[in-house]
Amino acid sequence: MIAFLVKVFSSALVIGLVTEVTAVLAMMESTNQASIRVLEKAGLIQVGSDDHFIMWERMKSV
Repeated sequence: MIAFLVKVFSSALVIGLVTEVTAVLAMMESTNQASIRVLEKAGLIQVGSDDHFIMWERMKSV
C-alpha cells in the first residue's frame, strides 16, 4: 500500500492523487474550513482528531 501525507493546494490536486495511488492521508488544521471542504469533496473521510488537527484518509479499492 502506498500512502502519502498530502498538504492540500487544490481539489484538483487531491482528486488527481486519489486516482493514481492506493491511499491518501492528510492532516489539516481544524480551523481551515476551506481545505476541509476540499478534502470532503475529494472523498476523504475524517479518521481522527486532536486539539489542533483533523486526520483524513481515502483508500482506493484494488
